[in-house]
Amino acid sequence: NSFSHKPVEVVYPPFASYISKIGKNNVKDTQENLVVTTSRLDSNKLLERIPQIAKQTDKNIHYAVIGRLYNQPILNHLQAIVTKLGVEARVKFYPNASATEKIRLLKHAKLYLHTMEGEHFGISIVEAMALGCVPIVHNSGGMKEFVPTQYRYETVKDASYKISQEIAEWTPDKAEEAKTIADRFSLAHFSENFMRLYSKFFD
Repeated sequence: NSFSHKPVEVVYPPFASYISKIGKNNVKDTQENLVVTTSRLDSNKLLERIPQIAKQTDKNIHYAVIGRLYNQPILNHLQAIVTKLGVEARVKFYPNASATEKIRLLKHAKLYLHTMEGEHFGISIVEAMALGCVPIVHNSGGMKEFVPTQYRYETVKDASYKISQEIAEWTPDKAEEAKTIADRFSLAHFSENFMRLYSKFFD
């Protein structure tokens, strides 16, 4: 640490253990090409990228956007873009969806798309990975520290290409790989790391 001149180790926050348990028993439908995004429906989340990406990907790929409705004009604006681009049949919004509905959609999805740039960490990404979703995220922020390079994009065009590629090349092994990465952020691992660091610095 340049400020205190002391050694620093990062301990990432854990995600809900029940999601990990659900993920371990979940088997994806190999025929369903669903991409899910979970995000607050707000203007700073860059969600307008989703219909733009949908327009540039195959018609057999569908998108679900789940999130708390911040205000109705934001959703109206997003739906207007969906209509303008002619992707109404493939991009669906689920405002204020229940936790049950969110997990149901993530269990069916092959990919998880994160549109925001510069996210500090992104617990929603880890939750989706724990449910077997391959993450497609912007190449910025804390996401660079745990999402493999091949799943990170720079532009909408780049994201569209990666989504098309990952859907075409998807296998159950890729879902298991995502679960393995997410397991590094489980409550059990968090507790182990916390106690290891506590012992290291305070014993």
